Amino acid sequence: MKRKRGESSQSTRVDSSDSEKEMKPPEADADPFYVPQSLNPRLTIFGLFGPRWDSIRPRFPALKDLSTVNDIPPLDIPLVSLPPSYHKRLMENARPWIDAYMSRDLFSQASSGYHMKLFEAWFTPILGAFRGCLHDVPSEGDNIAHRIVMPLTEGTVLLVLEEDVKANTVENKLAKVISKVESAYQENLDQRPFHPGLPVYAVEVGRHHVRLLSFNGIDFKLLQMYTSWTPLAPREKLWQIMGEVSEYLFSVLLDSFMSYNDAFIAYAEIRGRTRFTPGDGMPAFTLEDLIAQVHRTRLARDVMTSVDISTGSSWERDTRRGMDFFEDGIANNPLAWRWTMATEDHSLVDAMALLREGKLIRQGQLTLGTHGRANLVQEPALENPHGEIRPGTDPPPEDVKAIT
Repeated sequence: MKRKRGESSQSTRVDSSDSEKEMKPPEADADPFYVPQSLNPRLTIFGLFGPRWDSIRPRFPALKDLSTVNDIPPLDIPLVSLPPSYHKRLMENARPWIDAYMSRDLFSQASSGYHMKLFEAWFTPILGAFRGCLHDVPSEGDNIAHRIVMPLTEGTVLLVLEEDVKANTVENKLAKVISKVESAYQENLDQRPFHPGLPVYAVEVGRHHVRLLSFNGIDFKLLQMYTSWTPLAPREKLWQIMGEVSEYLFSVLLDSFMSYNDAFIAYAEIRGRTRFTPGDGMPAFTLEDLIAQVHRTRLARDVMTSVDISTGSSWERDTRRGMDFFEDGIANNPLAWRWTMATEDHSLVDAMALLREGKLIRQGQLTLGTHGRANLVQEPALENPHGEIRPGTDPPPEDVKAIT
């Protein structure tokens, strides 16, 4: 069989339409989301440099007539606006990452991965805003830095990939992303509950760009944003670009989260499930509880997609109102697997008390009794030759409490 230009000599893909018909089960004719296994990138050996644009494009009806990645339709999701105060916190969090990773030497190394480190300075706090409703799990595979899943189904909602520096064109770079996101979509079909129309997203992070790709089983959508991961660019330009990237990342995660919740609700209603028992780190809840929290999350998105940004104060006011709805809906969503059910403020207070007592123990001002209780050591303060009180020997504060 004669190979097409650009196809690897190791490819096992079958070009014959007759062969594809033989592999197609009879029930697939009524399934609009059916993809023959012969078209599955996971079953194809692409050779040393991975999938190529010319070989992968004809295998997807949505791509076969496209010449370049610029012909892929743009990503169209409800784009939320984040509060200026939230952007400021993201920037303050990213500042030490930039100081640690952005240097001329790293920038000159194409495969150093430093741009992924800078991307994570924004991405990780945004993912954390979902408070256990979405998780980052280890992923085996080249170029995959993060795989974001829903705790209940373990279905993949977002892949974060590092740019394939071996690929020589933008199209060949994106071909690898396409194969990964389609493979994740196929794996999701084995999960329950999962509706075939739910999209899987992928983010490709390169030295000069961030690309967002979505695939819903039929269509691909693409958004390309150019970044300034260079120490020569003004820092305020990076703030601006990553502010826009942050809002798209938040919007993609929010869209995935709401879609999965809607699918779970539909799945439960079809089977007549209205109550769920605790398990796997989740509390007992009713379907009515879940619907109420999803409603608040949807209300948050409605508010944050119709923001008055004519002034800075109106921008903060409207988006802050939306974030309040979002945080309330997320905090009380029963599908989230949480590390601890304690409130954040209470946990921080306890942590600071334990940290302080640990310091006092090391300084000799507290001792642990036979029952693990912390007891104050009543010792007079000692003075050094200069007449100063030595560290750790001054009388303990009166408000130190024993560890119980």
